[in-house]
Amino acid sequence: MAIRLSVAAIERLKPDPAKRLEIADASKPGLYLVIQPNGRKSWAVRYRIDRQSRKLTLEGFPSLATARKLAQDALDLVAATKDPARLKKAARNAPSSAVEEIFADFMDRHLKKRDGTPIRDRTKLETARLLGLKLDASGQWVPRTPKGGVLAHWSGHDVRSITKRDVLDILDARVRDGAPVGANRTLSALKTLFSWCVKRDILALSPADHVDEPSPEKSVERSLSDVELVALWRAAEALGFPYGPMVQLLVLVGQRRDEVRKAIRPEFDHAGRIWKLPAHRTKNGHEHHVPLSDMALTIFKCLPAIRSDAGWLFTINGKVPVSNLARRKARLDRAMLTELRKVDPKAMLKPWRLHDLRHTLKTWMQQARIPKDVRNAVQNHYDGDMDEHYGHYSFDKEKRAALNGWARHVEALMRCGQAKVIQFMTARA
Repeated sequence: MAIRLSVAAIERLKPDPAKRLEIADASKPGLYLVIQPNGRKSWAVRYRIDRQSRKLTLEGFPSLATARKLAQDALDLVAATKDPARLKKAARNAPSSAVEEIFADFMDRHLKKRDGTPIRDRTKLETARLLGLKLDASGQWVPRTPKGGVLAHWSGHDVRSITKRDVLDILDARVRDGAPVGANRTLSALKTLFSWCVKRDILALSPADHVDEPSPEKSVERSLSDVELVALWRAAEALGFPYGPMVQLLVLVGQRRDEVRKAIRPEFDHAGRIWKLPAHRTKNGHEHHVPLSDMALTIFKCLPAIRSDAGWLFTINGKVPVSNLARRKARLDRAMLTELRKVDPKAMLKPWRLHDLRHTLKTWMQQARIPKDVRNAVQNHYDGDMDEHYGHYSFDKEKRAALNGWARHVEALMRCGQAKVIQFMTARA
C-alpha cells in the first residue's frame, strides 16, 4: 500500500507482530518505510536496473525529508545507469582512505629502503613525529595528543583529497613558525609517504611531486680543534651524568650519536674490551665491533648502576635513554664557551654538532696516516667498492690500535690542555 507519509503518520504506524511491513511513500515513488515485527523502523529505496528489481537500505533512520532527498539521489544514479546498492557495497568493502589510517598503515608497512636494508628505528620515529603519529603501549601507531605534525592540519581528511596546495601550505606554515629545516624534513617524509601511496594504488599521483625544499640548507660539518676538544671534555665533566659521560664516550669511540645514546649493557664485553653493536642498531645494517681503550673503559666503570630492564647505560629513570638533547647540547655549548673564555674573554664558539666528533676522529686518523680501510672500519663506513664487497677482513687489530692511539692523544690534551689553550691564544693575538 502507498500512503502520503508525514511525521505524525510515521509515529502512529504500529508494527505487525506477525510480519514485516513495507509502506510506500506516495509523495516519493520508490521510497518505502519498513517496520519490523519488533517495532524497528528503517527506509528502503526500490528500483529497477538491468531489468532486475533492486533495493537500497538507507543508513540509520533519517528524517522523512532527508529520506526523500536520499531516495531522489539514489534514483538519479539509477537514471545514469549506476546501481546505488552496488556502489554502497563497493564503498563499504573499499579500504579506508582516511589520512590517519593511511599514515598508520604506511608506518607499519614501510619497513625497508630501496636496497632492502631496514629503516633505522630513529628514522621511523622521526618520520612518525613529522607526520603526527606515535607508538602507543600496544605498539600501534596512533595520532599524538595534542595533535602535531602534519595531522595537526589534515586530521579527518581523505588522503585522496590532499592537493599540492595543501602540501605547500603546511611547508609555508613551518617556515613561518621558525622551522625552515623542519619544513624540509616534513617535505621529505611526505614525498616518501605519497610515493608509497602511489605504489599501493591508493593515489594516482603524488601531491608532493615537483615541490622543492622550501629552505636551502648549508652544512656546518667540521672537525673540532685541540683547544675545542679540551673545552668540550671539561664542559662534559661539568655537566655530569648522563649527558656528560655520553659526550666523552662519543669523543673516544667516534660512533654515531644514537648508537652511543641507546647503548645497553649486554652489548659490552668488558673482558674482551669490545663493544658489539648489532646490525639493527647501525646505519648501514652491518654488525660493528668497536674496540675499547683504557680511557673508554674508565668511563664505563664510573657510570652509576641505574636499574633498567632494557639495560640503558645513559639514562635517568631506567625506562628511556637520555633525552631533551637540544636543551642539553645548548648547556654543553655554554659550558664550552665558559672554558674558552677563562683564557680569552673574547673567545667565540663556532657552531658545531655532535656528529662533528666523528669528523674530528677521522681528521686525526688522516693526520696519523692511518690507512683509509682502517679509518672506514673504525667508523663503520663502507664506500661500496669491490674490495669491501668481496673482502671480509674485520680489521679488529688495526681498529684497536687506531682507537688506542686516539685515546692517548685525547688524554695528552687533557693533561696539558690549559697550556695548549694559553699557547694557542697567545699565538693568535
